[in-house]
Amino acid sequence: YMWYHIDDDMVEKASKFWKAVRNYSKVKENVFPTFRELYYNRNDNKCRIPDIIGKNGENIENFAIVNFNGSDGFYSDKLFFTGSVFNYMFESADVILGCNGNYFQEPMQIFNSEYMWNSENSAFYNLKDRPIGYDAFLELYFDAQKTKVRPDEIYGKNGFLDIICQKLYGAEWEKIAEYFKLCGENFECPTPYVCNKELGMAGNDVYLKYRWENELTKDEIKAYISTFSETKRLNELSISLLKGLENPDIQSYCSMLEASSPFVSLWLEYLKLYDKINSAFTEKTEFNMVSELEELYKKADALLETYENSGIETVDIMKGAFSRYEELLITLKQNLALMKKSIEENSRIPSNENATDGKEIWW
Repeated sequence: YMWYHIDDDMVEKASKFWKAVRNYSKVKENVFPTFRELYYNRNDNKCRIPDIIGKNGENIENFAIVNFNGSDGFYSDKLFFTGSVFNYMFESADVILGCNGNYFQEPMQIFNSEYMWNSENSAFYNLKDRPIGYDAFLELYFDAQKTKVRPDEIYGKNGFLDIICQKLYGAEWEKIAEYFKLCGENFECPTPYVCNKELGMAGNDVYLKYRWENELTKDEIKAYISTFSETKRLNELSISLLKGLENPDIQSYCSMLEASSPFVSLWLEYLKLYDKINSAFTEKTEFNMVSELEELYKKADALLETYENSGIETVDIMKGAFSRYEELLITLKQNLALMKKSIEENSRIPSNENATDGKEIWW
């Protein structure tokens, strides 16, 4: 489970260790030690794959790469992005496992397949100016995760994404293609399901950054409000795009957008309250937000009851594509209660940070 920033020593030890395991294994055919995605060595800016193999194959011969490149709600919340165009980095691996996507991943699956087979000679798009070295590669890679990389050959009219949607969705393909291309001012995308990244909670850090006891700067809270405002706008636009279409997959996407949109709205209201109350503490002004706090708490309570009695079925036991709705609403209520306690005690950080509902904070 090596990560992209580990040092040479660890790469060599891991490669030799798994070669030894393979040598002592009774079954060798179609068994591949599988390394997590590795790109460039931080120190000498050379590609990592030759380090795994060793100069003369002394480290390991047959191996696989598992590539967690996003669109999964953790590394990236995007519905569609171009991460697989970097598969050329894994030349010499016997197997590549592309682990990305979510409930809405069908276009991603087709895109991934193209760049599994044609990582250097696609009929659609090939990365011409390949970045060399650790920093340059990661800068482009992370830009791709954010969907800042949007080549016309993929995103443009009659590009690869349009062709994918035609194949998948038939006569109604244009609306769903438009949906997958939607992009906010800060590269936000619609949020058709609720979980950590979709509500701004992850990206290598699952610790809820805008919880009340974490004092954000004015600029940080402004950025969160902007992101949630854009996400709300994109959700509403998506629902208007997809509502009434007949394809069952598109109907499913639309129903999940309708289900998740209230969460986005509630957290946006919360962030605006965070800004108001935090400013009152900073600027030592009067608190006049208690009624707003109580009103939002009631809305969270009502939404929780709505979903508990909605009959919505999830796609797996962990609540699948519609995940963590209960935890998110409990978390929202906890933070609102902490805000109210801060006002009552006239203390920015209240005496008992976790005093609501008697339930554990999920993060």
